[in-house]
Amino acid sequence: SITEKGSSVKKNWQGNALQIVLGNTRRYAAVVEMTPDAYIDDGLLDVCVITAGEPLSTLGQISSLLLRREPDNQTSEFFRGTHITLRVPASINLQLDGSAVKLNEYLGKADRDELQRAQDKEHVMVTYEFEALPRVLEVAFPQTYNNTLFERSSDYILPQTAEPQASTSDADTSQHNGASAGREQQSPGDSEQVKELLKKGRKVTVVGTAMLSEKKHRYILAGNTTKVITGEIKPVAIVIDKHTALLKRTGEPASVVEVRQLPEGAEVVVEGKKSKRGVIHATRAMV
Repeated sequence: SITEKGSSVKKNWQGNALQIVLGNTRRYAAVVEMTPDAYIDDGLLDVCVITAGEPLSTLGQISSLLLRREPDNQTSEFFRGTHITLRVPASINLQLDGSAVKLNEYLGKADRDELQRAQDKEHVMVTYEFEALPRVLEVAFPQTYNNTLFERSSDYILPQTAEPQASTSDADTSQHNGASAGREQQSPGDSEQVKELLKKGRKVTVVGTAMLSEKKHRYILAGNTTKVITGEIKPVAIVIDKHTALLKRTGEPASVVEVRQLPEGAEVVVEGKKSKRGVIHATRAMV
């Protein structure tokens, strides 16, 4: 069953729902648009329910997904809401962004013990709640992006040039250089450091930049890097803060101003630990 908060819409299925997809964007695995009317910034969650049917209608659904890249309306139903409640048997698996969710990790001890004692998990019901939280994430994306996933992109997405340049740039430069004073001094044209960073560092092609914190002078670079062994292109995010030693290609110290002004397609070389989610906290970076 699915219930939309603030609405009288309530739908129940008895054993004939094949798949339920809930998302905040229409893209699914970068191939299919399971919720074709979804926008990232509309404050609503979109739900697509693919129901079971006869062999002929199932074939039509498969054909629609392969050819039209979206579900067939004949065997699909769509819902929207700010708060979605989904009630399903415990035997049905839940995936979050492609990763399987282990139900036991989200239950208290009493509920976990009761679930383990249950002989038939199909008769144990679990309620999942999903809620849209507007504007809780800041994202960086190319200035050349056509904004197709946004409903009101022109209203509040500002170009990078909208940031004040003069006073902020001077403050950023002085504070970052001051924070770097305690580390090893880099002499102009220090080719050894450049060679070492080029040898050990990870090359990243810049997609976009954004400020994480003006007070803490933290910035994030979104980009792509290529795995040496497989040649696979993977997205990464580079966090640059006052602890990051910044270099130019000449070996001279660089400032965060130059980081902020990096154009799309520029290459940076970075050192730092990379998390499982592809976030690199940079210790050194060359721009």
